Amino acid sequence: MRKILDVFNQAASEENSKALFYGYEGTHHTVEKGKYVMTSVGLKEIQSFTNDPFSIKRNEWDKVDSPLAPVEVDLANREKVKVVYDTLTVDPFKIIRSATWAAEWPKYADEFETKRTEAIMGKITMDQYKKYIEGLRSNAALKKAFVELAQSYKEYFGG
Repeated sequence: MRKILDVFNQAASEENSKALFYGYEGTHHTVEKGKYVMTSVGLKEIQSFTNDPFSIKRNEWDKVDSPLAPVEVDLANREKVKVVYDTLTVDPFKIIRSATWAAEWPKYADEFETKRTEAIMGKITMDQYKKYIEGLRSNAALKKAFVELAQSYKEYFGG
């Protein structure tokens, strides 16, 4: 399992992520004032919209910056978007609430993480893990919390 996770970590490294998005410096891009500027070869060969086989490390400004725009335009666009980061971030647990969940789940959270890890590592079977999950689902207090969370979700999101 650790070897698999190491492969994913290596694939998501900053170096590999830059290569996937921008190619190789000098061939596919140059760096001007800290901005990646695609060369004609890079514009033809590098496709950042393809499905990548692994998760990659994303730059928080990937969806704001443009390889075709001057760095000044990107910086101005970043300033406009910074406001959105603060005002439009939705934390569902600040919206969807259950007093029962808040009181009950901390009693089970550590054990849940342990069981999940044990299942992933093969220390318990998936059948044992499923039995544990069913036990949580049949717990009267947690059932009540699920109903409260569903009602809260409907109140906020409709339907």
